[in-house]
Amino acid sequence: MVDSNAGITIEDDELVDKVKRGDEFAFETLVKKYQHGIYRLTYRMTNDHFTADELSLETFIRAYKAIGRFRKGANFFNWVYTIAMHLCLNYIKREKRKVNIDPENINVIASRKKHNNGLLKGVLAKEMNVKIMESIQNLPEKLRVVFLLRVDEDLSYDEISKTLRIPTGTVMSRLNRARERLKESIGKYIMSK
Repeated sequence: MVDSNAGITIEDDELVDKVKRGDEFAFETLVKKYQHGIYRLTYRMTNDHFTADELSLETFIRAYKAIGRFRKGANFFNWVYTIAMHLCLNYIKREKRKVNIDPENINVIASRKKHNNGLLKGVLAKEMNVKIMESIQNLPEKLRVVFLLRVDEDLSYDEISKTLRIPTGTVMSRLNRARERLKESIGKYIMSK
């Protein structure tokens, strides 16, 4: 982040220090820097734009209120990301419902080729994408969360472990079980076609 007044790079630690001293502009800078990543997470977890907006806003409100507890030298994005993840998990538990799947928002590699492969192949690819998303949404919550963090968010095992506050071995085990269940679920679909 560049401070336009001084022309020097401002690190997150410096911005957090400024926020702790009452500088609201510094917090606004942190929000602008990370709001897209936090919104992306909340949308992937809820599949609802309104809910994702609400959870993103609540994430930054909670971060602002808790900024005094932020440890110097820690990764600010990971800290805010963890707040967002826990808000999403609490929301999902509270609602006790499955997330609706919006086929128009599915973005899987196979669908990118539909224009080159003709209309029929495009329709089949889209149908397969819907089945993949349904299979992911039908995973038990603990498996689904780990799978989405690894595949959609491209987090390392260690980052997932820290975010969810579970051992790395548990992350690997849950990810493996998620993959096995998806293979089984999607495999049945492919065999029935």
